[in-house]
Parts: sequence; C-alpha cells; structure tokens
Amino acid sequence: MAKFPDDPAKGVKFGRDLLKDSRQISFHSEYGNTPEMTDPSEFGWFWRQFLNLNAPMSNGQMDAVDWDGLQKALSSIKQAWGGIPIVYKCAGMGFHAKEVASNISDSVFLMIRRNEEDVITSTLSASIERLGDRNAHYGFRPPLPDVQNWSPQTKARVGHQVRATNELMNKAVEDIHYSRILHIGYEDLVKSPFSSLSEIQHHFSLKPSMIEEE
Repeated sequence: MAKFPDDPAKGVKFGRDLLKDSRQISFHSEYGNTPEMTDPSEFGWFWRQFLNLNAPMSNGQMDAVDWDGLQKALSSIKQAWGGIPIVYKCAGMGFHAKEVASNISDSVFLMIRRNEEDVITSTLSASIERLGDRNAHYGFRPPLPDVQNWSPQTKARVGHQVRATNELMNKAVEDIHYSRILHIGYEDLVKSPFSSLSEIQHHFSLKPSMIEEE
C-alpha cells in the first residue's frame, strides 16, 4: 500500500497476488520505514495528504479535509482486503478524532498511552539523531505560541510539546462514545500482548482471533 501513494487499493491487490501467503516481518523500522514488503508501514503520506498534518495544527485545518475522498479511499482499501476490518496507526489523527468519528461512521479508536517521560526522551533523541540540528522541530506542532517559539530542542521544550500534544488529543476524544474508543497502556501491550488483544477484541465485538498464545 505504501508503495502506491495514488492508489493504495492497487497496492493491496498487487501485494496479495505477488506475495501470496508470505508473512515475513523484520521487526525493524527506521522512523516508520520498513525493509520487507510484508512489514507494517507507517503509511504517513496518506494521513498527511488527507488530514493536512504537515502544518501546525489549527482550528481551521479541518475545513479543508476531503472527507468524501478519504471515505472512498478507505473503502477501496477495505474492499481490496475482502471487507475485513483494518487497523491504521495514525498518531496525528488523534488531533482530529472527533471529526473523524463524525465523518466516518464505522470508525473506532484505540488510544495507546505511553509513559510521558519515555515519549519526551525518544522525541528529543530522534530530533537530534534524525535531523542533526537542535534548532529543528521534530514531531507534532501543537497550536500554542510558547511551543512554536521555543528553541533549541531541549528536554524542557520537548516536554512542553509532548504535554501540549497529549492535552489536545485527550480533548479531541473526550466526546467519543465509550463503545467506539478504548484506552490501553503501551507498557501493558508490550508486557501482555495477548491479554491486550483480547481486551480489544471484546471491547469492539470483533470475531475471535486466529492467533493463540503459546
């Protein structure tokens, strides 16, 4: 899908024909880019295109979202997979979860909460390692003046960025009906993945998984 930016459904069909039942996963990622054809992909371009995630978040951005186009794109991908539910990882969508819930009626939301200090540390590390410039901004840009203007990338500045991001995302999901959203901890998911999957399955009334814990 990630290799066909203009037609993800075509990527699904091509991949299924080419790869058949291959399910090799490298468990390796460089900022969302994965080496194997069957690896999960960040798919970031798709969400940036539809949700305008390249720019700082602002109240007026949602007015420009092509909801009909997004709905058609997601539907075509789902149809290419035979109609099964599809999980998308899109942290930036959290800013717009309320609007997504309103415009895409069959959407449900899994909000994975990670230890704040770990997020601050990894964001700061990534900004220096990937961009090589402490004055460059890495990550989301919450629409708050003190976040936009702080420089260079220090732990205090990134901490403010992370807390502002969390605050805005929490606000975006607070009105979503409990049946359509589930909050789980990242540490719980890592420590007990099958228990977490079982909780997700039960909450969203999904069909039993074919995966069993050994």
